[in-house]
Amino acid sequence: MKRERMKRSTLYFILLIVLLGFIVYVNSFFNGFVWDDELQIVKNPLIRSLDNVLTFFKGGTAYVEGQGTLGGLYYRPLSTLFFALLYVIFGLNSAAFHIFQVLIHIASSVLLFFVFKKFLGDKISILLSTVFLVHPMNVESVAYLSSLQTTLSFFFGIFALYLSLRSSNVSYKRLAIICFLLLLSLLSKESGILFLFFVICFFFIYNRRALLRVLYGTISVLIFYSLLRFGYAKKFTVSYPIFPISRLDLPHRLLHAPQAFLYYLSTFFFPRDLAVSQYWIFKSIDFLNFFLPLMISLSFLIFVVVAGFIMFKKKSKLFSVYVFFTLWFLISMLLNLHIIPLDMTVADRWFYVSMAGLLGFSGAIMSFFTKTKKKLNTIVLVVFILFLAGLSIRTVVRNADWNSNRTLFFHDITVSKDSFDIENNVGAIYASEGKWDKALAHFKNSARLAPYRAEVWNNLGAIYQIKGDVQQAKRDYEQAISIGQENTAYGNLAQILYYHENSETAYYFILRALKKHPLNAKLWFYLSLIEYDKGNYQKALEAASLSYSLEPNILNREIYTHLQKNEPINTRKYDVIYVD
Repeated sequence: MKRERMKRSTLYFILLIVLLGFIVYVNSFFNGFVWDDELQIVKNPLIRSLDNVLTFFKGGTAYVEGQGTLGGLYYRPLSTLFFALLYVIFGLNSAAFHIFQVLIHIASSVLLFFVFKKFLGDKISILLSTVFLVHPMNVESVAYLSSLQTTLSFFFGIFALYLSLRSSNVSYKRLAIICFLLLLSLLSKESGILFLFFVICFFFIYNRRALLRVLYGTISVLIFYSLLRFGYAKKFTVSYPIFPISRLDLPHRLLHAPQAFLYYLSTFFFPRDLAVSQYWIFKSIDFLNFFLPLMISLSFLIFVVVAGFIMFKKKSKLFSVYVFFTLWFLISMLLNLHIIPLDMTVADRWFYVSMAGLLGFSGAIMSFFTKTKKKLNTIVLVVFILFLAGLSIRTVVRNADWNSNRTLFFHDITVSKDSFDIENNVGAIYASEGKWDKALAHFKNSARLAPYRAEVWNNLGAIYQIKGDVQQAKRDYEQAISIGQENTAYGNLAQILYYHENSETAYYFILRALKKHPLNAKLWFYLSLIEYDKGNYQKALEAASLSYSLEPNILNREIYTHLQKNEPINTRKYDVIYVD
């Protein structure tokens, strides 16, 4: 009878998580593709066919226009594979992508509930897992489609941990499933390596008889992952100096660690000012940006040690639980504090794994101090419910910010005021609306904040070209090309050379550029016009055919059709400018 009652209450708790998850995230289903979704999903032709599955395991996450490959700093093939599966089934339907991501987050919250339940009991576990479910810091992981890598990695990792603690008898079959899930977690995101550590930690603390077997399994996972990443994909860890924080050396990066640590803690408890693209760095070390955060962070760590010491002295069974989740939190936080170069100073989605650890050791503290104090138990419950209600409302509001690029960046620029990326994106929005002066102002701000970013100079050049300052536009395009990593600037510079200098200069520039960017549609487009001017109609047709196949837009189709039908072309009318 008691067992049936426990099963029924567990089922109710699961239904509560599922229902609450849908209530809080339902407004995100109506959001579009935002931010890097354009590179990873919308403008990524490789995800349109599962025939490219081997390509997913051979590159990065973002489609590199002009090269036809997947580039970027990271090796996360599983997220690209899931994008392809969703595209093949639902097409470019943003709602389907959003619903899938919310389902993964809800499933992870259910699994986290079972993990907490193993250590802390039903009531505290449901409170902790629902905080994880509805916390607005996790909106960046759930409503941002390109962060599928984060939710997938956590889902596979927490599933592996759940299977690890279900039984003390770890058969080879169960171990194989656990290792497979850990591999999937790693292939979703590099931080999946944390779950290998968590699983080993669990067996070291609770089940040492199976520890050696588990160690062999996790080593096998690392070997297989290394063969895929370094052997097959040739994807080695590279840090490009194109982000403010990653341009600093290790000692200067570590000076930002206390402030970053404090950001995550304070935002967890009071998530008011949420924003993407936080690239802030210190211009000088002072009390507010270093010494005060350092003192608060050290005070927090002292509290953690003292709480653990009290449990140890009382010989509480919760001590081992506390140690496990404290290690979870602290080790995962180390990855966020710039020991390894990162592209942003802080990012809410990086706290996804750490939040689970923080909730776990907080639950151990609550269990310890409320075990014999019913009055305190009631107070904690009331505070938690109020906290949950506030978090849920904040999450619904934050979901709305992620509706479109306009809603996201126009909101976040008021919070993250020195972000070159937000300035660049706001400039691009104004440019798409034909508000050239406003666009120019934001592109200039972006260039001031990050003069080493190629796309910023390309966008400045495009605005100057529109405004008729061709020479300034040319200088900006050349600056973008000299920095590198910018495909669009080549086509824009070819356009200026063709229309405002001479076709011969444009011709040789295009031939050189095509060696670096053989899949740049705009370069082939202007090459077809030059060949047409020269009377080389067959070469013009071949170039136009390539341009149209790479980018089947109206202009490319028009040129290709005219050449196919041997119709005359007015080459002077195709003066089209591209903004990133």
